[in-house]
Amino acid sequence: MPTNKEQGSMIRRYIIWRNRHADDRRLHTAIDRANVACHGTGKAAGHVRLPVSGRRRAIGVQATRE
Repeated sequence: MPTNKEQGSMIRRYIIWRNRHADDRRLHTAIDRANVACHGTGKAAGHVRLPVSGRRRAIGVQATRE
């Protein structure tokens, strides 16, 4: 199990990676396919789909509902 310091480093590296790839269309296509496969199309009554963090803004900024 990683130490707190190692875990913090991994989280920071992930956030940096995610922010750098926020506009990657291929990544978003894969994420969209995975979301549909896992959750369906989201058109069921009462089902609100939130955008993937970083899709429209960098991580750390609260996502808004579509």
